Amino acid sequence: PQLGTLQRLQPHVHRSRVEATVQLSARREAQQLVADPEPVMRGIFEFIGVEHEASAVNYGEHQQSGKGLGDPIGVAKHSRPTTGSVEKWAAEIASDPDRLALCQEMIAKLDPADLALWGHPLEGLWGPFERASGSKPKAKKLDRYRLQRKAIVKLRAFVGRYGVIRRLLGRARLVLDVLLRD
Repeated sequence: PQLGTLQRLQPHVHRSRVEATVQLSARREAQQLVADPEPVMRGIFEFIGVEHEASAVNYGEHQQSGKGLGDPIGVAKHSRPTTGSVEKWAAEIASDPDRLALCQEMIAKLDPADLALWGHPLEGLWGPFERASGSKPKAKKLDRYRLQRKAIVKLRAFVGRYGVIRRLLGRARLVLDVLLRD
């Protein structure tokens, strides 16, 4: 009976490994993007078949055309990608003993060969935590961006709880879509 269970779980285990590999690979690519953005962006532009634009990397040299819900705080501080926050997550985890213990427990269950395959060999995995040891993450200020994000999350939860409000907003959206068409 146990063998049958393992055979049934095998496709799920494989899919989980593939998904984890893709996610960690994407994280590694993002780290390469901020460390050396020009060749990564050239490759992206080439892949999608459009001409490379240097302004995609040097975005701070151009005027923003309006405020959105992106990350105006981080973008406003820099004119191009920076590696300044690549290991910021490690300080947040290292400053919380429970979170750090959970990470250690989870990583201990991973196969070192998988970690190496994902581009994070076990030997170097704890480096960011060691560099962050003793440093506390900065307290996050409540600014326009965070206030908007909190409001959106709270309102979505509220609307999700009350079907009447959700239906009313759906009807209002339909009417507004019709009124605002060009």
